[in-house]
Amino acid sequence: WISCSRDGKPQQREEQVFVVLKAWMASYRDIVLEQMETENATFVEAHMLAIQSASGHDGCRINTAAGALFWFTVMTTIGYGNVAPVTRRGRQGLVLSLGFVSILSFTAIIANAGRVFLAVMDDFFLRIKSPALTKGIWSSLFWLSAWWLWR
Repeated sequence: WISCSRDGKPQQREEQVFVVLKAWMASYRDIVLEQMETENATFVEAHMLAIQSASGHDGCRINTAAGALFWFTVMTTIGYGNVAPVTRRGRQGLVLSLGFVSILSFTAIIANAGRVFLAVMDDFFLRIKSPALTKGIWSSLFWLSAWWLWR
């Protein structure tokens, strides 16, 4: 989802973590030293500010297409395997956050699509003067037979 470069050269996916970590550590160190020298802050104060302010994402850009592909494969539970979390905590976090949200979103989309489809079909049945197929036992039997024939 994020691609980083060092000295203008793109890095491999496995190396990007180290590029970001190294840049973050350098940024953290610079902020701590600056706060202790210029602001006369204690190490604890400088440390807390540096943790909040340090950034290792200089030279990185967000790859929206790769993020969208990853979200789509998780949402549809296809799981192509071309991009996946490596660590156990990463997998658990993905399932508990993005997986759960995607399942709820996909369920809401399907429910709305079903509601629209049934509204269109009810309107169709009313236009052909078959109101019995819009509710009750006849509607249930019609949709059950449509499902049975579809299988």
